[in-house]
Amino acid sequence: MPVPPSPLAVFGLPQTKFAYEQAVLRLSSGLKGLWSLQETSGTAFKDSLGLGGATAVGTVTAGQAGPNASIPYSVNFNTGYANTGYQQASVTKYTFACWFKTTANSGMLFGGRSNVGLGSLSAFIGTDGAGFGGNGRPRLLWDAPGVAAGYSTLAAYHDGNWHHGVWVCDTAPGAVIVQGHMRIHIDGASLPIIRQDADATAAPFSSSGPMQIAADGRNTSTLVCNLAMVSVWERVLSGAEIAWLYRCATVSNR
Repeated sequence: MPVPPSPLAVFGLPQTKFAYEQAVLRLSSGLKGLWSLQETSGTAFKDSLGLGGATAVGTVTAGQAGPNASIPYSVNFNTGYANTGYQQASVTKYTFACWFKTTANSGMLFGGRSNVGLGSLSAFIGTDGAGFGGNGRPRLLWDAPGVAAGYSTLAAYHDGNWHHGVWVCDTAPGAVIVQGHMRIHIDGASLPIIRQDADATAAPFSSSGPMQIAADGRNTSTLVCNLAMVSVWERVLSGAEIAWLYRCATVSNR
């Protein structure tokens, strides 16, 4: 009797386990940055694609414990953040992923807006200054001066444990953001989300400057957290790809 194919094979994904960083690199289509944050000291963090590293500013400590043996280290962002060389430009398809651990109520995981001009498609934790969101709830939003549109999960994840988070935007030029355009996955699973910021905002999205890790692009809204394996794609990762990434860091794929 023929052996049925692995569910991973059905989706064209490898059936064997890879270290998490190598798994991200295998999903190379549209990949724009991978800051593993596996350095054990210093304030300069390499981009595994070789396209430009990240430089820390403020109180940032490398070489902290990571989520598991596959990802042994992390960077603690206290009152600091890191500047990357990546800037969003006319983005309609977008995925941001990282491993995070925090007990903070709110702050930016990855943002790139300024006080004037353009904003950014940003990954956030918690409640913003206008009261949208909810303490510890992951959010994905378009964040620009005076304009915001985004969605939050119903559950909070500021429990001091490690979580794998993936924020996805899937829209088209000229399309106004609606709920079906955004997804948030935590620990491999897609979560229910609700609309928070109610402004009508249309794609494409371009950040007003390079994106920052653990800040909003203005050196503010910093998130007190530990982070590892920060990555960004200008394409939509499928649910199967996201689940596979999570499995690569946690269990055998066989």
